[in-house]
Amino acid sequence: MRTEVVVIVVLFAAALFAQQKQPPKQAAEKQPAPQKSEIKWLKDFDAAKKQAAQQKRLILILFTNPPVCPPCRLLEKETLPKEKVIKFVAEKFVPFKPEGEQYRTLCGKFKIRAIPTLVVATAEGKEIGRFVGYRSPDGFINAITDIVSYKEAKEAAEKAPNDATAQRKFGELSLKTEHIDEAGKAFKKVVELDKENKKGEKARALVSLAALELLHRKTSSRDEIQKCINAAFDYIKQWRQLNDSDQSRKSDVAYLEVLANLFNDAFKNNYSQRQFVLEYKKRLKKYCDGYKVGTYMPRALFTLARLFQMSGESENSKSALKRLATDFPKTEEGRRAAEILKELNKRKKEGK
Repeated sequence: MRTEVVVIVVLFAAALFAQQKQPPKQAAEKQPAPQKSEIKWLKDFDAAKKQAAQQKRLILILFTNPPVCPPCRLLEKETLPKEKVIKFVAEKFVPFKPEGEQYRTLCGKFKIRAIPTLVVATAEGKEIGRFVGYRSPDGFINAITDIVSYKEAKEAAEKAPNDATAQRKFGELSLKTEHIDEAGKAFKKVVELDKENKKGEKARALVSLAALELLHRKTSSRDEIQKCINAAFDYIKQWRQLNDSDQSRKSDVAYLEVLANLFNDAFKNNYSQRQFVLEYKKRLKKYCDGYKVGTYMPRALFTLARLFQMSGESENSKSALKRLATDFPKTEEGRRAAEILKELNKRKKEGK
């Protein structure tokens, strides 16, 4: 379901990678390099597990290969050396970077399909969660924090199986960390526990279930995608029957309907790639103009900026990026927008 959307977002992310600064030229007279703090990666899995057990910590397992992987190089150059990242890892985790034969063995064990991949594991070596691809320093910290929060929310939900709020929080963190099956089960349980929506948890769960179908379900065939769309529409219909007045959820539903209707119309009318992009841009602009808040607004603005860029509308693209950087500065999309704008301004001053 998310293939077309993800491709567009990934393309824009690639624009950011391409704009990274080149390494500075070395001075004529070499000075002794000052000693730098860095993450102390262990090289042996058994040693990492032993240390994690002794210190009662989780293990960070980084699968990377910078010589052949541009996102790996970017992660190791722009993210891992940052002081806030080094401090975060040192204070809370046991960092482990496999090499050689262990690298190949553990790639098989953890079913690594792309790099860079960072796996968060228990002291016993059991995976809790992972993320794939480049992350900014804040994005790196936030992604790991979400995985740890998922673990804690799961434990809380197991202790309170009849608490709708605990189940909903677990579902949200499961969705955020791509534990799709667990998220679906948790949200459906919330719907049953809060049948009359007296706590407001049913409304939250129904919108999250629609989002799960449209944004997180991994599908490939047309029939599977149509099934996801139909399921999402059903959850949205149930949500409307609750007369939920929350503005953020109204915005979220509007965004999800943009995607569902777009794919429905694309199937019905056999859109070409160009038609799909033009329709996507038009509908996404209408959504962004009509709402100011919402869980998916940063994602929508970032995608809209990319769609404007693809259409040669550079000023509209910059306007979307400016709004994103101004209104949502703490989100990953907002930070990336700020970096792109900074680079564009620099190039403008240089006359490029």
